[in-house]
This record gives sequence, C-alpha cells and structure tokens, in this order.
Amino acid sequence: MIIWYLYPSLEGVLFYWIFIHLLILSIIDREWLEIPLSIMISMSLGLIIYYVINSHDYMFALSGILTGLGCILFIYGITWLIYRKHALGFGDFQLIAILGAWVGQINIFFVLFLSSFLALIAFVIISLLQGYDRSRKLPFVPYLSLASIIIYLINTVD
Repeated sequence: MIIWYLYPSLEGVLFYWIFIHLLILSIIDREWLEIPLSIMISMSLGLIIYYVINSHDYMFALSGILTGLGCILFIYGITWLIYRKHALGFGDFQLIAILGAWVGQINIFFVLFLSSFLALIAFVIISLLQGYDRSRKLPFVPYLSLASIIIYLINTVD
C-alpha cells in the first residue's frame, strides 16, 4: 500500500518488482552465499519491460550499468592486488549492473558507498561479538539491497 501511495504508476510496479527480488536475493545470499541467475534474469526483464514501455531515456540505464560495473571492477582490482583473493562473486557484479540501471549513474555511487559502509559496520559488530576472523565471508547482497532502496526512496519521494 505504501509503495502504491508513493508511486501510483508503472514506476510503483517496477519498485515493487525490484523490492521483492532484492528481498528474496538477500535471504538467499545470507543463507547460502549464492545469487540465483534466474532471479537476476527476472529483475533484468522487469527493467527492460519498464524502459520499453515507459521511457525513451535508455542512456539513463546504460550509463548506470557502465558506471556501477566500472566502479566495482576498479574496487575489485584494488582488492585483488592487496589481498590476492576474490572479494566479490560474479552475482554481485550482475546485481550492481541491474541496480545501476535502476537507480542511475550518479546514484549507483551512493549505493556502493552506503552498502559498503553498512557491510563494514556489520562486520565490525560481528567481529566484536564472535571474534575477528579475516577469512569470514559476509554476504553483500543484503547491504546492496538496503542501500539501493534507501537511495532510490531518497531521490524519488517528494
């Protein structure tokens, strides 16, 4: 009901579509550290249909995809050079591309910053409670999901 009140149009349908998928992905990533390709395809199809029906500004989506992937590949490269291990999985890259298409070129930077900050806070809290473990794997999708929804709402609600 809140989504329909905030976005009483096709944008509300897209928001609900993305929100439900992000919720499911967050649960799956938290439990199994996996991101199913079928859910990523479903999210992508929802965005494609939205842009075909509602928008003529395909550059918004394309620039968001390229910016998000470029930024995260840069961070991934730096992490690889320093730690010599994979910091993100392939599903995280796919999700960042989809989120870039959804929130746009500028907002994807805020999503990446906020999600990284939230993940860092969670890692510190978990380390304080359970002890520090350098090899601890932390699912990143819940933080990406929360950050993208917050940034989207901040930028679209009047």
